[in-house]
Amino acid sequence: MADDNEDHYFGLTPIDQIMPRGYTRMAFCFPFVSDNPVPAIEALQQAYKATIARFPFMAGTVALERDGGEHTGRLEVRYNNHDVEEAHVFIKRLEPPEFPHTYEELKSMGMPPSKLPGPLISPLSDFPDATRPCPVMALQANFLPGGLILAVYTHRNVTDATGTAVFLYALRQSLETHGDTPINLPEFADDKLRLLLTPGLPHTSPLHEHPEYTLDTDLVAVSSPGASPGKGSDRREDDPRVEETQHLNQGKIFVLSEEKVEDLKRYLVSRASEEQSMDQAGSRTQRPVVMTKDDTLCALIWVFVTRARARALWHTTPQSESPDDELSSSLNMSISIRGHIEPPIPAFYVGTSVVYSQATLPVKTLLGADGAGLFIDAQSYSVPPSAASALAQSAIQIRHAVDRVTPSHVRSLISLCHSTADIRHLQANVRCAGGPDVLITSWSDLNLSEGVWVIPGLGNNGNVEFIRKPWSRQDGAMILMPRIDFANYHGSDDDDADGLEVLIQLRKEAMRCLEQDTGFMSYVTRVIE
Repeated sequence: MADDNEDHYFGLTPIDQIMPRGYTRMAFCFPFVSDNPVPAIEALQQAYKATIARFPFMAGTVALERDGGEHTGRLEVRYNNHDVEEAHVFIKRLEPPEFPHTYEELKSMGMPPSKLPGPLISPLSDFPDATRPCPVMALQANFLPGGLILAVYTHRNVTDATGTAVFLYALRQSLETHGDTPINLPEFADDKLRLLLTPGLPHTSPLHEHPEYTLDTDLVAVSSPGASPGKGSDRREDDPRVEETQHLNQGKIFVLSEEKVEDLKRYLVSRASEEQSMDQAGSRTQRPVVMTKDDTLCALIWVFVTRARARALWHTTPQSESPDDELSSSLNMSISIRGHIEPPIPAFYVGTSVVYSQATLPVKTLLGADGAGLFIDAQSYSVPPSAASALAQSAIQIRHAVDRVTPSHVRSLISLCHSTADIRHLQANVRCAGGPDVLITSWSDLNLSEGVWVIPGLGNNGNVEFIRKPWSRQDGAMILMPRIDFANYHGSDDDDADGLEVLIQLRKEAMRCLEQDTGFMSYVTRVIE
């Protein structure tokens, strides 16, 4: 007779395996107008159980593979019927003295992430001990006076932000139907879908084809308490777990004027088109220049963060020599491979489907003033002339980096993963902490703010008002935050209500220099800490 509680196992794809070993952390913030949270709790528990039944592996744990995982570093997912049946939403009341704020007070401050530390609003640690099995996900409902904060933590080696958005879409459907009807997603077996991202190329791919990654054989990317770098730890210089570095960094949300960002985008397209015309003079076929809003935001962040760091850490300015003529800065971006691989990944796939791509420029180029020989008037687009050339060149490199993520590039990376003996050695090639590099993740196009949450007692017609990453201070790691129509949801005509939110994390000195840069701050309508 079969064991009703038999363990189920499935391996993770090479793309899953090379993600940093930790959690994607999100906090969804709603006004809560009822004095009785019980109906909301019951609705959440019922809907969560229905959603977990649809994605049972999300109730499981991530652990090193049973067959040699301690040597190869490769992970697998384990779950059983008991895990699925016992899955539940964690519930917490945020009250004084532990939490002295009301929802309205937080809303008036722009919902500052510094008031939402992970240990307060989630049952999971930000950085789990990867030597031990750890939960695939957790959802905690935090009730505070006048509000509800849903903290969602999902393991990055099992799912990414896009996969999390798919899970939350299913959760909202379950809330609408009270968990009584099937979720409107195609039937599939997730472990079978992951086979789409397993085959590589028929030959081994060399590391030099993927400069966005590096092999660090002195580093084992697991978290052993008390271990030092190179001795079984993945701790970096800016790791929030390291007490000595807590005071060095800051994380703030900058709200950028969407109108000015659109002006900058038009300028960058004009500059890129002009440079392309000069480079391809006489060519009969010229492809139109593509430049997205995310490209524009990445260029803006890369240029002005580099300048802030130069003033704070290297004591240079755009008018002076760079600290080292050979010093380069790299921008590592997480790029979705959905639409960049064959066969295509289904929209409802919840596994990890992002890889890094890298743009690199000399620091002196990012610090340089406007170049000669180009005839577009930067000031007519409200672009700071001192940064115009650097912004244009960075945007062009960013677009090249995005375009490099082709089906063959992805399969080549998978081949590299297969040929790496210990997958923990394959790391993102980025020097963020105290260094010149920047890492940018985008949540802007995931539709995380769309859809109504049918939770009894919610205000704002069930729409989320803010999406935040719980307080984080990792130097050089940035997030393009989800787009929320503040004016529509909040009924506000304030100029601050219509903007693009970007989480920027830097050393304190660099953050101070960034906020003193009139060129960058000309795009900023509000700063939230």
